[in-house]
Amino acid sequence: MKLILLICVCISMTFAQKLTGSIEKDTKILREARSRGWLVRSDSPKVTSSDSGDRRKGDFRYYWSKLRHGSIEVEPVGSGLKSYFENQDFTFTPNNPEASSVVTISATGDVMFQNSIAKDESLKLYGSVAPFLFGADYVTGNLESPLNFDKRNRGFPRFNLDKTMFEKLTRDGKGNRFDLVATANNHLLDGGIEGLVRTKEILDSCGIKSVGTARSADEQNSFPIETIKGIKTAFLAYSFGSNRIASPEESFYCNILKLNDIEPDSQDFSLIFDQIDSAKARGAEVIWVNLHWGAEWELYPPVRNVALAHRLAERGATVIIGHHPHCLQPMERFITADGRETFIAYSLGNITFNYHWIEPAKTGGVVNVDLVRTESGSVAINGVRFMPTYHQMKVALGDGVFGLNSKIWPLDEAILTLQTQQNDSPFNRRNQKEILLYAHQVHSIIFGKHAKTVVVEPTMFTNVESVLYGDDPAASNNLRENSVE
Repeated sequence: MKLILLICVCISMTFAQKLTGSIEKDTKILREARSRGWLVRSDSPKVTSSDSGDRRKGDFRYYWSKLRHGSIEVEPVGSGLKSYFENQDFTFTPNNPEASSVVTISATGDVMFQNSIAKDESLKLYGSVAPFLFGADYVTGNLESPLNFDKRNRGFPRFNLDKTMFEKLTRDGKGNRFDLVATANNHLLDGGIEGLVRTKEILDSCGIKSVGTARSADEQNSFPIETIKGIKTAFLAYSFGSNRIASPEESFYCNILKLNDIEPDSQDFSLIFDQIDSAKARGAEVIWVNLHWGAEWELYPPVRNVALAHRLAERGATVIIGHHPHCLQPMERFITADGRETFIAYSLGNITFNYHWIEPAKTGGVVNVDLVRTESGSVAINGVRFMPTYHQMKVALGDGVFGLNSKIWPLDEAILTLQTQQNDSPFNRRNQKEILLYAHQVHSIIFGKHAKTVVVEPTMFTNVESVLYGDDPAASNNLRENSVE
């Protein structure tokens, strides 16, 4: 028996070494392919399925290389996205309203299964992020897991949250919680139709609205329109797919559209257009659209996603919030042909995520969108404020010991802590590298030269520059190589 076990171990090790070597060998080729505009996972002309989950050989290796080597930071060649987003200005037309008339809606990244929350620390999960997220007039997020309180917690590939985990992820420990969650995402059918229905029932019983899945055609068409301090706001949500789990024949269960397909003939977005039109007919003054789309671990959205966001804004969307890439992507103030100012966040990353060894998964953010009624009686965006977040999964337990637990930091607070607590830092060496790299990405890619017009703590960028570059701005060129092992 021992001999058989030893042989099995040797075979497994040989296979693992061969696979790893093969992946490493292909990494340069695959990343170069991406830089030339070929996104292997969902942009390849050979991949046309709605969930873009085909596990072809090259696709698997490319996906694995991103997990091992970090986010893809380059734009698709010839797209012009880098220059386009660098020149964004997030200064919305000021309306100078009274504070009492401003409606603030917050949104955050993916809320996912997280098993590293210690029981006695769960109320501290959101920490200093909580007032910014839960202090808004209306709080939204993407709940990327079915709920079934009769089953245990379960992570990748088929998620489930039990009652205890659900409470930890959706409350701040002070009586505040999410008001609405999008349930249209690639994990919406992880528990089958039974899980989808059970999720809706649990959310209803908790007083949390949900959108993107439904139990009937009437419910699908009766998406939430909430009156928030006098402003009627419609919430919509859609997903690119369901992780290759077959969708039910009754299409009302899931708002699934081919958001990630590149073939023009397969791009039927009539459901979104019809629901935007319906929202306007029902009296909505603000239309808030959640889209689960794009490619994981990539810092720029596909060009087709940018084009679709613009089409939706022209159709009537006021705010578009993206999910799924598990890292932050650029944001945009888009002005429609009729002069309306709209806001688009292509991906808000993660607010919680379970896999502490995946570098980009610890990044995300919270956005606050301020809405006001203008003198003409219409509703407009008065400003956008943003808080980048860092999810620390190994926290200091004292005496230099770090244990598995979770704490979500505002990025500026994490940077300031790095500066002021050099000898007694709550961050281990890996945390420090991740924070520096993330700060660089936010500073140079996500917002570019107009960063100070959107971030909630403008002083963060002074901290970023002094921590990252010191007196030598050129040092930023070597940050990627020097900050990650």
